Amino acid sequence: MSTPTDPSRPTVQNRLRRQIRRNRRRARYLAMRIRNRVWRSPVVGDADVIVSLATHGRRIDQAFESVEAIARGRIRPRRLIVCLPAPPAGSARTLPASLRRLERRGVEVWWTEDRGPHNKYFPFLISQDEHVLPLVTADDDCHYPRRWLLDLVEAHRRHPDAICAPRCRTMVFDGPALAPYASWPLATSDQPSPRRFATGVSGVLYPPSFLAALRLQGDPKGTAAGLEDDVWINATAAAGGTPVRQLTAEAQTFPATERSGEGLSHTHADRKDHIIEETYDTKLLAALSQATG
Repeated sequence: MSTPTDPSRPTVQNRLRRQIRRNRRRARYLAMRIRNRVWRSPVVGDADVIVSLATHGRRIDQAFESVEAIARGRIRPRRLIVCLPAPPAGSARTLPASLRRLERRGVEVWWTEDRGPHNKYFPFLISQDEHVLPLVTADDDCHYPRRWLLDLVEAHRRHPDAICAPRCRTMVFDGPALAPYASWPLATSDQPSPRRFATGVSGVLYPPSFLAALRLQGDPKGTAAGLEDDVWINATAAAGGTPVRQLTAEAQTFPATERSGEGLSHTHADRKDHIIEETYDTKLLAALSQATG
């Protein structure tokens, strides 16, 4: 008589898949670590785009992997900015050797006021009165493929007024109200929609026209969306009529880096739903509920 299988135990195939993913993640990490130690070529280039990301805490030591992955891309940005929360007054500002090496190759390290996940874009947003080049935000724990930045820049050339992202969700309504965020499916179209919601994990390109609108929104610190940059940015886009496009019909999720740990924002699902409810006003929800997905 056979023993029933415990559904909570991973199968041999699942264990093998996990081990393969771990091995690939480890191989990518080692390749970027070697690159960081021996490469001397610039991480910046002549592509008409600026890339910015943020890191903090223990993640600072591993942020080089994402930066190196971006730097080995098919094109390199004019500027590549890494934002770190400034330590308390009187404390030393120290960088790991990996980031010091990247500084020598053109990375700009900015010590900024801590705005959590908004650090990846807000310091640059307020650094100049007028924006001419698009801004691409990245995460510090994502291993971006070689075509990542090229695909975003090419999408911007075709749609210069749109927010472009490799990964989006489609907002779902339950009557006049939004359904829980966890029920929003990944987008399955490259066409713009007012209900399209760009997710920052795979990177997002923001056109100069939208950067101007976002700057007018002011400082998100202290607002309901202070811990959710995606909510703040997508609500601003929807209110201003800025189209959001997914690069392809299929949403793209890129591999995590070797030692990705706690994120810049870890709000629970119910907390995120509350933030969305507080950020999207009644008039905006009414307009979105009438839009097609």
